[in-house]
Amino acid sequence: MMRSIAIVGAALLASPAAAQDAAPTKEEAAHASRTLGLIVSALNSKEVPTETKQGIFGCLYERSLSTIAQATKQVLDKNPKVDETDATQQLIVLAGVCGAPMPKPAEAATPAADADDDGPPLGEGR
Repeated sequence: MMRSIAIVGAALLASPAAAQDAAPTKEEAAHASRTLGLIVSALNSKEVPTETKQGIFGCLYERSLSTIAQATKQVLDKNPKVDETDATQQLIVLAGVCGAPMPKPAEAATPAADADDDGPPLGEGR
């Protein structure tokens, strides 16, 4: 677990977000914190497929946490059917935003389809 945290920390320090001048709002910081918590939980979970973990890690490596958090928030705001308290649904949104291979839990299949309707993954026209 500490290794994963160190890896994520190193990726965050290497990202352009570390050099940003503008401080995030309290709401942005809280959402980014929840997003980072979700990412760390997903990377540590035995239930998340390796391909999804690799896609999410690659997304975090290539983009700032603020960019990922803002994109996931936009998807969640546009899809009121997605339960923001359900970690599985949040993971599906995050994987969709990042262009990572989707995990395939049976009960979360519908929100994944809704999340895909909001445009291409980050880096592909956003």
